Amino acid sequence: MELAFSLAVWALCLFLHTANGAGEQWNCKILPGQKIPVSAMYTSSKTVTGCLSTSPADQAHVLNVRHLGEPHIPLLTLEVEAAVNPLPPEVKVLFVLQTVGYLKIFLSFSDVFRNHLVRIYAPSSSNLISNHELMEINETNLPADSEELLWWAKKEFGNITSFAELHSPLKIHFSLGPDILGSQDCHLQEDFNARNYMECDYRPNKIKVCKVLRSQETKQAFMLQVNWVQGDAGPQLTNLNVTMECSVKDNEEDTLILQSNSGQIWNITSNHNLKIVASGRFHLNGLQGPAHYDKVPSSQSELEDFSWDRNIHIASYIEVHSASQVTVVLHNCDIKSTREPIITTDSSISGKEELKMLISLLQPWMCDQDSLDIVLAKQPFPNSSQPIFAGITLRDFQCSAKDNGTHLYLTSSVKDCLTEVDHRQHVKNEMNIILMSSADFIQVPFECIPQLPPSVEIQLSRSSEFTKLTTIIEANKIIYAQVFVNPATAESQFQIKECWLQLEGEWKVPLTLQDFSSDPTINILMSAQESPGMKTHQFSFIYKAEEGRLAQPANLKCLLCLQL
Repeated sequence: MELAFSLAVWALCLFLHTANGAGEQWNCKILPGQKIPVSAMYTSSKTVTGCLSTSPADQAHVLNVRHLGEPHIPLLTLEVEAAVNPLPPEVKVLFVLQTVGYLKIFLSFSDVFRNHLVRIYAPSSSNLISNHELMEINETNLPADSEELLWWAKKEFGNITSFAELHSPLKIHFSLGPDILGSQDCHLQEDFNARNYMECDYRPNKIKVCKVLRSQETKQAFMLQVNWVQGDAGPQLTNLNVTMECSVKDNEEDTLILQSNSGQIWNITSNHNLKIVASGRFHLNGLQGPAHYDKVPSSQSELEDFSWDRNIHIASYIEVHSASQVTVVLHNCDIKSTREPIITTDSSISGKEELKMLISLLQPWMCDQDSLDIVLAKQPFPNSSQPIFAGITLRDFQCSAKDNGTHLYLTSSVKDCLTEVDHRQHVKNEMNIILMSSADFIQVPFECIPQLPPSVEIQLSRSSEFTKLTTIIEANKIIYAQVFVNPATAESQFQIKECWLQLEGEWKVPLTLQDFSSDPTINILMSAQESPGMKTHQFSFIYKAEEGRLAQPANLKCLLCLQL
């Protein structure tokens, strides 16, 4: 069926595979644009392999996630939300996370789980960041093979709640609740659908974008094919959003061809002119399409005949599996062309957002009260064949980084380059980072906390409460001492190696040595409550002097080791 809607703009889909398998070669006859104009993302609950079981009261979930290919930034987010019926507070939750090829893993738990202890089992190489306070992270060697990982988990924890093998997801949406029930035992199934408790966001690995020449009058068509796995339960509904982020110079309608299994329903939103040819029922911006159907092409030959009969050109094609949500965004409307087709990973606006996230994680800036330094590797990934970053400037474009071949580095005064220093002495500016591939740039605001030298203070008192301080050590009387260390950074650790009384003539009376008393008269007290960034060490001692003899003057000294 065909139906025209007057909305506004241009549609675009993507090329991933040929419609009828590897036997046919997709022939892109139109020339591509100079820039990659499109980004796409889809959501699916289909796994490579997986299973769901009826577990005991506690919840144990195993995820075997592998990063395949080379998308821009290998970052993974696991977002855990509560199901309609939340877990009781006494239920324990654990996740086994085998993640291969990811730079960072973000674990985000909703506030509903703030009183739940969450245990995480992950390899020591995993770089985990989480917003959950009640979390116990156990570093362990995990098998990479799914069968072996499932066997390990069952041996370690007994029966488990769920297992899923996933390839290159961007984000995992996980729902925890008592109603996630499956079979009695977890046996892996290929193409397992985790619709009841999990969905993942993906981006197509390879994109081929074709565009008509300015001189061609042919209208364009774009095809999306969603294949559902046989046996998928529930309605086969796909929400499709096609948007454009700039205006167009003409009002020509483009054709969007939608192909799927029988019984498919399409819910389409768009901000531009579209002619819809769909293999099932559809709604466009809330309006229902007609009830009669035309034959939708399901192979490359049928697609070519279809386009020839209607004088339209098939610009691009995308095929995904079990997709509940597909988003296509066109960022660049320029129709200038180059001579060769472009096959690339998606490095458009969404790629920029991931680059911003990477820069925020790397924090390539360092500052003190007087100066600001930035050092950024041009090629931050070991497996990357080409540099990503070409240059850096600050708010003041005259403040630009130097290039030594492998790194970009910049040094400036905090009084220059339009740098701000707030009331907390935090240094603020903005990096404009030029991208190597497109000569485009990203803007990354940053806030740098100055690294100050550590400060050390020793206090003496005649009482353990330290309510009244003194500077006098009396012979044969107990004296209480506490040492304050404010380290240079929150990550800095310090250790008191030794404290002693320094007598005249360089005679040294040891008090403590590596946190152990060297004299029975020395008593090591518990540390006082620490304020943020401040470390406190307390001990008490008695300076012994023979009765009837004048005590020698003495000074209390301590040797500290600061580990950065």
